Amino acid sequence: MTRNDDTRAVIADALAGNAYAVLATEGGGQPHASFMAYATLDEGRRLVFATYRDTRKYRNLQHNARVALLVDGKAASGTRLAVTAVGRAVEVEASRREAALAAHARAHPELAEFAAASESALFMVEVDWFESAAGIDSVQWWQVNED
Repeated sequence: MTRNDDTRAVIADALAGNAYAVLATEGGGQPHASFMAYATLDEGRRLVFATYRDTRKYRNLQHNARVALLVDGKAASGTRLAVTAVGRAVEVEASRREAALAAHARAHPELAEFAAASESALFMVEVDWFESAAGIDSVQWWQVNED
């Protein structure tokens, strides 16, 4: 996979210009897609989201942490653009929870109570790579660990 500074800037703009993504999980061989509110950490290398524990996505994440999040980058760029983040989602450990909750609350103050509730789980996606697609012949990648 390749990455250049222009691709990284396009991805950063799309992530910063949006607050929602479609989360793809898998459980028992069945894909599942969910519309999710997210927040970014570490220049987009980590994405934070919350979910109730009594959901299909939560159960799927317990069995398979590999995920993809699709962000509609059109709002940020004004042109057709989709950004996909691929990585591993893990429930946020206690030592990182306060920072992750704060980032999520800054992006979604209306969801702060939900994210902090005991029946909710806070997940952090450690992004492996991003794909930026502005059209069928305009696809670029950023492999995060190459930085």
